[in-house]
Amino acid sequence: MTTLTSLPQERRLVTAIPGPKSLEALKRRTEATSGGLGMAIPVIIERASDAILLDIDGNQIIDLGSGIGVTGVGNSAQRVVDRVIEQVQAFTHTCFTVAPYMGYIEVCEKLNAMAPGTHKKKSML
Repeated sequence: MTTLTSLPQERRLVTAIPGPKSLEALKRRTEATSGGLGMAIPVIIERASDAILLDIDGNQIIDLGSGIGVTGVGNSAQRVVDRVIEQVQAFTHTCFTVAPYMGYIEVCEKLNAMAPGTHKKKSML
């Protein structure tokens, strides 16, 4: 098991937002990525822990826009990290329609059991 060092769960600003490193990286972002990609805050994230994002300038920002799946457990939650390590040691990914695997089937079974109604249910991830 790998143990992560948690960030203090507090907002801490050490530069203006965006900081100088983020400004440089954001210029690269503009040159390298599609203009259709939105951005809520002009910073570049280096690390995250629970509800705190750490940008490349050292600012700690409260994660008010946590991604799908992160909201319920927090960034870098140890139990999730441990499970990911366990999984990638077995295999990283297969396309289920090419080479099926049990985890996919098990998640679908759980979703089917949780879905309302008495009719037959099937899921696709």
